[in-house]
Amino acid sequence: RVKVEALEMAKATLAEGVDADGALFNELHENGHLDDAKDWWPQAEAMVGFLNAYQLSSDVDYMEAAKRSWAFISSKVSDRKGGEWHWRVSREGVPDPSQSKINAWKCPYHNSRACFEVLERLQSLTKLSSLA
Repeated sequence: RVKVEALEMAKATLAEGVDADGALFNELHENGHLDDAKDWWPQAEAMVGFLNAYQLSSDVDYMEAAKRSWAFISSKVSDRKGGEWHWRVSREGVPDPSQSKINAWKCPYHNSRACFEVLERLQSLTKLSSLA
């Protein structure tokens, strides 16, 4: 039952929450207002979530969504010059300079955990494909 629910969430997120650039919108408020900025942690969790959905279903659309999540993170969220990930970028991918990269609410938890999760999952997939 949990697998079915997880895949339903991934399906809905992919259909309704992902922008054309592969990034996840921040949130949709109860009043219907879309916060179309792209905060760091939803991007990290989308990458892991879509990879998890791929592992559960073998649906290549989820693998492609995970790759597109990483491409967005790598090109727009990750600050290659100054280090760390930007807190938020606009819908167009422009970093919000009013948001600090590190504070009491933002630390490397989501981004480092996501990268560790992806590495572990990809290693697992590589091992499985070598057995086939």
